Amino acid sequence: VLQGFTAMLDTPLCLFLIFAIVTRKWYRHFIQIVLCTAQAYGTTAFFIEAWKQGWKYISPDPFDFWIEFTALNALWIVIPLLMMWQSLRAMRKVKM
Repeated sequence: VLQGFTAMLDTPLCLFLIFAIVTRKWYRHFIQIVLCTAQAYGTTAFFIEAWKQGWKYISPDPFDFWIEFTALNALWIVIPLLMMWQSLRAMRKVKM
């Protein structure tokens, strides 16, 4: 269900974000925060689900677990959080 929701909503929003970045639209940071929140949430849910299932679909090899599963998937949390921070800083500079 989550994958279907992501494909139906996030994909068009990603394309819209690219457009907003390239054309320097004022709403770029709002879209970026929404997408980054969804990405961080989805990856966190993925980690929690794997943990709840006792890691049964994850290789028991330490390299596979720590490098391929943990480190590489953590990028899908770290990068969106950095992008959210960037957007929040940019939005804070805006004077109304």
